Amino acid sequence: MPLINCPDCNREVSDQAANCPQCARPLGGPASGTPRAPVQTVEQTGKKWKAVMLVAFVVAMLGVAIFFSSIRNRPLGEAVAIPGFVGFLVARIGAWWQHG
Repeated sequence: MPLINCPDCNREVSDQAANCPQCARPLGGPASGTPRAPVQTVEQTGKKWKAVMLVAFVVAMLGVAIFFSSIRNRPLGEAVAIPGFVGFLVARIGAWWQHG
């Protein structure tokens, strides 16, 4: 890996470099002529699924809080927490399925 001088700033640079690290002049090294891999786009979870997950999680936590607040409120806590957890799971599966 011999060193060459940059034509602009006269700094010693590897002959494998695509450009000069000092002045950024393109040097035409192997990195500049090689084809780049295609860019892969990563899909993000839709806002709809995020909103459903958030609402379901809040409902589930509210149900848990009601459930543990007193013995008298346990049936109401169950009635709120269970649908909240089910809604959260449905939203998670929906978000996963959207990317499938």
